[in-house]
Amino acid sequence: MKNINYIIENFKKTDLFEKIDENKLNSLKNYDTLYSLRFDSFGMRIFAYLNCLRIAKKLEKKVFILWDTAKSTPTAQLHKHEYDDHLVFKNLPIRYFNSDKEFINRYEKNILGITGKILYLENENLKEVLKELSELAKNLELNDELKQKIKNIPEYEYGIHVRTGDITAITANEGKGNYYWFSRFYIGYKKWFPESLALNIIKKINGSSTYIASSSEKFLKDVSNLKNIFINLNNFQENKNITAKKLIIDIYTLSKCKNLICTQRSGVAILATLLSNENVISPEDFLDIGQIYDDLFTVINNQLTESNSPGKLLKKLILLYFTRYYYELFQVKFKNFFKKKVKI
Repeated sequence: MKNINYIIENFKKTDLFEKIDENKLNSLKNYDTLYSLRFDSFGMRIFAYLNCLRIAKKLEKKVFILWDTAKSTPTAQLHKHEYDDHLVFKNLPIRYFNSDKEFINRYEKNILGITGKILYLENENLKEVLKELSELAKNLELNDELKQKIKNIPEYEYGIHVRTGDITAITANEGKGNYYWFSRFYIGYKKWFPESLALNIIKKINGSSTYIASSSEKFLKDVSNLKNIFINLNNFQENKNITAKKLIIDIYTLSKCKNLICTQRSGVAILATLLSNENVISPEDFLDIGQIYDDLFTVINNQLTESNSPGKLLKKLILLYFTRYYYELFQVKFKNFFKKKVKI
């Protein structure tokens, strides 16, 4: 991170720093073990772990990752990740957890990282916090297959992470059904940029060797025909954890680019930033603010129209009905029948 001061200022603008207050700190001191937890993407799970690990080292605590294996999460539904994708790394301290079947009550007081922000303690210097997180990220050990592939990664002039396609604006609502309905009006500014804006940035770079990483296969296919544009074409020995393996290649390739262009609120982008020894640049430096909002509005408007269509609304009503039916029948009636306490 050559331009670490610039990165810190951009992180501040997106409210990415979170101070652990005295009450929380005193509570954490009562436990021998701290847990990191995120219900969503692979990148944010690793980022949460790094935050938890850094604080745990300060407090001399053990650390476990509560790795959500639920099939209803955006990780599973949108990106087709597998329950054991953590095996792309060696020796991660994993404790499996299924949010479809389990509650987090017994862990909630000693969980860190669930907010998806960079945690710091009173009087800590933010530059030192980022450097420590960067060191922890660089010390993560990949499995043997990926370790070999990372050694052969070429260096590009620019790297662009395009958080688009299947995760543009409001489509995260497709994970967990009605539970994510609260985010239906979430604009997502600074978290993702429409494909049209990414293409504008590519034009402004003007023919420099550029690596593009995206969750949208269609977008990658469209841009791969452009001059001096490179994408992930790696093949793997085993047909297992392919999505996670491709993601790791993207993260480490982006981190090696001389100029990394990415958002400040994506787990993939944050990990690539922490691994980078080069310049990290916000997409906004290449774009007009009015154009950003115009293009975002178009995408969000189209998605809201689709999400409010009769078919989508019917699906949500069915999910809501079955959620209440499950509560009434299995959690209330069974509780009364067996005459014993059940946590609800």
